[in-house]
Amino acid sequence: MNTFVLPSTFFLTVLITIGLFFFIRASVKTRIETATWTLPQPDRQVVESVTQYLEGRAYRLKSVDRDRNQVVFAGLVGASTGLALFLSALAAVGAVCFGLVLSVQFPSVGYWGVLTVVLAPLAGWFYQKKSTRPEQVVLSVKGSDATDRTRLRITAHRDEIASLETALGFPPQEE
Repeated sequence: MNTFVLPSTFFLTVLITIGLFFFIRASVKTRIETATWTLPQPDRQVVESVTQYLEGRAYRLKSVDRDRNQVVFAGLVGASTGLALFLSALAAVGAVCFGLVLSVQFPSVGYWGVLTVVLAPLAGWFYQKKSTRPEQVVLSVKGSDATDRTRLRITAHRDEIASLETALGFPPQEE
């Protein structure tokens, strides 16, 4: 039974290292979603409040399509320094664990496998480079002539939608 411990530990460590790699890679994935609300305000008031909110978050008006009742805002989203440090720390712990298991599985390597920890800052660098990117927020507004209700549809990053929903006090999203 003892003969299976080292190979199985090495195998599991390799799997965890692969998972860590994909976790770091997924940290820069864009997560664009669409949210829809029916609001009890007139369409002009809704557009003004959303515009004011987005301009306060450094988004700028990019285009207005009156035929489709659509407004597009653009802004540059920066990377989180805290998340970059966290990813680097995770990569460092993963590299040390991988190096230790490598040195136990293959004694001829010695503790040179632990030196893989010098690659850990690449995780933070990768995140910083890839997550700083331009983003768009697309507003589609449809007002009702009979009532003062407005149907608002926003396509943006999911964090931006959640922040907007909280800041402007929108009701829960429609499905």
